[in-house]
Amino acid sequence: MQELTDSSYRNTSCITIVVGEQEDRFEVHRDRLFSASSWFKTTLNSGLQETSLQQILLPTDDPEVVEIFVQWLYDADPDFSVITEQMFTQLAKLYEFANRLCIRELKNYIVWKLFELRMQNRTPPMSSVHYAFKHMPDNAPFRKILIAWFTWHQASARTLTEDALNVSPQFSVELVLAMVNKQDGAQDILSAKPESLYETEDN
Repeated sequence: MQELTDSSYRNTSCITIVVGEQEDRFEVHRDRLFSASSWFKTTLNSGLQETSLQQILLPTDDPEVVEIFVQWLYDADPDFSVITEQMFTQLAKLYEFANRLCIRELKNYIVWKLFELRMQNRTPPMSSVHYAFKHMPDNAPFRKILIAWFTWHQASARTLTEDALNVSPQFSVELVLAMVNKQDGAQDILSAKPESLYETEDN
């Protein structure tokens, strides 16, 4: 069982998050969980199994993703894999998790992390691109960043192959449109600050 502590939450009760088929368990302070998203409070007060057990049940989620989320609750910059491909996969899955559970600040953190990786001249693997375009909504900042990445970063664009593009037709269509817009004078969104893509309560 994973448990993270924080002195400012020492006197608050904890909630157990039960994850995956193996039912991995994570103990999280209630107040910290509720401050991350109203989804957790709503779920615990739903009158369903979660209410009686006072547990968050996530049977189809990846324990690795939830562990990073729990780390983020207590640490502004949690640990990711040092291997580029694995790191992008973790970020993509974490963003999908945050979007589904309405964790806005976590989504914004991931946007910031992607900008940081772009500054390091990393290249997103096509596996994470395919995941993003399969599991995230059309207007997700994560998807917009990937399009800009391959539109403006020549080293990344050179990694694209016909077979890779055929796997994700929606990505291919949006990439072509972005390249046309680039020729028409559009600006690289990754040249701005990450805050320009942050979600707020109003959007």
